[in-house]
Amino acid sequence: MESGTPQIDVLSHIYHFPVMKGNRATLLIDGQATFDSILEGIAMARDYVLVQFFIVHADDLGNRFKAALIERARAGVRVYFLYDRMGSFGLARSYIRDLKAAGVHVAIFRVGRGWLNRFHINFRNHRKIVVVDGEKSWVGGHNVGDAYLGKGRRFKRWRDTHVKVEGSVTLAAQLSFVEDWHWACGQLPEVSWAPPPAFGNEPVLCIPTGPGDLVESCSLMMVQAINAATRRCWMLSPYFVPDVAVIKALQLAAMRGVDVRILIPAHPDKRVVWWRPTVTWPRSPWPACACIPIRKASCTRKCF
Repeated sequence: MESGTPQIDVLSHIYHFPVMKGNRATLLIDGQATFDSILEGIAMARDYVLVQFFIVHADDLGNRFKAALIERARAGVRVYFLYDRMGSFGLARSYIRDLKAAGVHVAIFRVGRGWLNRFHINFRNHRKIVVVDGEKSWVGGHNVGDAYLGKGRRFKRWRDTHVKVEGSVTLAAQLSFVEDWHWACGQLPEVSWAPPPAFGNEPVLCIPTGPGDLVESCSLMMVQAINAATRRCWMLSPYFVPDVAVIKALQLAAMRGVDVRILIPAHPDKRVVWWRPTVTWPRSPWPACACIPIRKASCTRKCF
């Protein structure tokens, strides 16, 4: 992936982020590898740590995570913790009190005040971001909780993916966090914008999307990527509810001879969004498109 090609330049134009070079990306498969890496990175923080998750549980993993943040805060590292009010609705108040008592800055992402905002439950913040010193970042599908280690009551295996990225693209992930932090509490965290050293030679484009975007940025990205596919287009999502533009792009890709495969979990955590593809797919005239259920694990990762 290089800037200067129409397929990539149009995405940079949509998101106002450039393709950044000098990065090293490490794929983290499932919860154990993900949180081992994140906790190790937090322990090495010198200046600041930015943490953002949709769901945080006060269980074994959640308490280990809290202890890691408290340890860094007491060591003089600036720690910022942002969580979604709806996603972490059951999080104990004592969890937050412990963080604040140790000097961790805490903010809650919520739609707003007033009874009308109760109906805006779709306007949540599902981002999972950890940034250390403006040089290393972790993004992906895992939330903080034992369930994501395969220790949940409902699902004994949880399939998910995170990515550790070291290098300049961390500043783009950091900017996404800073914007959400400012939206949540009206303040700006104290961070560094100095370019980090090169950790590798991988060009990376950071693509933050949300319901507040001026255009349907996520849909545009998917349509652009599908239209650019020449050999294969493999998609994995637990919430596969495509709009008309994405459906038509997938149909056209299959007609071009592209290997189109859609993976969805056979045992979803949210059944209402699972009904759509399983009900409509068999009746849809999608030539050469394969819809494959994942039967051995629950899954909330989104890969494309």
